[in-house]
This record gives sequence, structure tokens and C-alpha cells, in this order.
Amino acid sequence: MKASGRPELTQFADDVLRGLSSDPKWLSSRYFYDDEGSRLFMEIMKLAEYYPTRAELNVFTNYADEIHRAFTDGTDSFDLIELGAGDGSKTAVLIEHFLSKKIPFTYSPIDISQEANDALSTHFAEKFPDLQIEPHTGDYFDVLGSLKHEGDRRKILLFLGSNIGNFQRTRAVAFFSG
Repeated sequence: MKASGRPELTQFADDVLRGLSSDPKWLSSRYFYDDEGSRLFMEIMKLAEYYPTRAELNVFTNYADEIHRAFTDGTDSFDLIELGAGDGSKTAVLIEHFLSKKIPFTYSPIDISQEANDALSTHFAEKFPDLQIEPHTGDYFDVLGSLKHEGDRRKILLFLGSNIGNFQRTRAVAFFSG
């Protein structure tokens, strides 16, 4: 079954066929997090029942110094790459801390939603005028592949929230295996 015409429809048809032909059946989460899906997830994160956001924010608020020491010795620069950055509300705590310590770093949020990346970039440019931000829109694996050999600075990956739930088991194993 091939969709003709636009390449994105062909990819979608291929992904649906592959997922629904598998055991267990699955659909790629990349189709849930378009611009509207990202907006809906931001609303879910505000619900009292959704605790991961508050828990991570608590960790970042209370342990920013320890996280800072783990990332750098105070002189090294690094690239902070966040997978599924969304609105960046949690990461803003770390960014503010790192900027206050005059740590040279680049923030590279990765999100499947262009709209989410645009909103994050605009918000962070206003909130953190000294922040060097390089957003990337696309699939984590594709974008990480392109960033892998970019520059010689240490790369720190933030993989927060329930992102792992968006992966099939085999993809999750491959991700954590390197």
C-alpha cells in the first residue's frame, strides 16, 4: 500500500502499515505531536494528575548547583540538547542558573513541532537575551545524527518526562545503547 503524491503521505502510509502489521500493533508518536498535539500536551502537563513536570521542576530547582557541577568544571563549554523540549518551562530553571554562572553553552532544543520550537525560541530570546539557542525540528534520531559530529564540545542530552513512552521497545533499546 503506497500513498502517491506527497512524500509525507507516503511516509505516513508506510509507518501506519508497518505499525499495524506488527505484533504488538503500534503507531508512531511522531504523528501525535504535530502543532496541535504539542499544544494539547502542554495542557496535559498543567493537570494536577500529571506529576512528572512538577517532579522534574522540583529536581532542577533544588539541585541546579549539583547538575551544574556534573555538566562542567566551571570552565568547559558544552551543548545542552533537549529532546522534546516543548515550551522549555522546566529547562528554563537550569538555563537561568547556567547563565548566572557565566557558563558558555549552547541550548539546542529538539521538537517534532515547528510551532513549539518557534514559540520556545521567541520566549527564550526575550527571557534570556544572552542565551545562544539553536533549535532543531524533526525526529530525535535524525536530528541527533546530524548533531553527532558537529563541533568538539561536550554534548549533554536532556531526556525528560515521559518521552521514553513515545518509543517502541526496540527503538528505546537502540537509543540507550548509543
